[in-house]
Amino acid sequence: MSESLILSLESSGNYGSVALSRGRDLLYSATSFLEHGHSALMAPLAEAAMKATEIRPNELNAIAVGAGPGSYTGLRIGVSLAKGMCFALGIPLISVGTMENMAFQAFKKYPDTEKVMALLDARRKEVYAAVFDRSLKILLPVQALVLDEIIENKFFVHESMVLAGDGGRKTMEHFRHPKTWTLSNAIFPNARSLASLAWMKFEKGEFENCADFEPEYIKPVYITGSSQ
Repeated sequence: MSESLILSLESSGNYGSVALSRGRDLLYSATSFLEHGHSALMAPLAEAAMKATEIRPNELNAIAVGAGPGSYTGLRIGVSLAKGMCFALGIPLISVGTMENMAFQAFKKYPDTEKVMALLDARRKEVYAAVFDRSLKILLPVQALVLDEIIENKFFVHESMVLAGDGGRKTMEHFRHPKTWTLSNAIFPNARSLASLAWMKFEKGEFENCADFEPEYIKPVYITGSSQ
């Protein structure tokens, strides 16, 4: 089990990234910083990872994917690619939540912090938010929050924590920069941290039903047709 080969795909945020790992060891990772370029770049990024490491698709033991919340288009593309590869290769699918991904990074960067609030900008005055403790146990479930409607005590304003993700600055400003909060908005969902979390899930046999799995969109999706 420790030699498991996992291809990780992360496309829930502004940037698309891939990673290839063998057990705990990261063999390859790449990120495209072209915002919202997922549709054109995710498959080529995955192909480049396989080529660079000289690993054939039939050697893979699992595909891992970022499960959201985040960009609807990005999630749809990443999950579709992951499920397609799993079906074609007959291997399991692993999902890792976007907020867990960012919290994992924040705890590595700030090893003394006790809590992390993971935040993604959901446009207007909304954010996707979740709070985790050091064991990545969820203290505030993943949800879409309207900043103007939040009760301060519910949002941990008086507690010491790190804010991770591109929704952090907006949240910090809304609550007038609480002195107990540390902003780390350079953290974003990436396949490197996804690979570490995916390996843990692989060891535990925590796989998704590939046919039924859907990403965590949180908010309803509205699709508008073109005008005639």
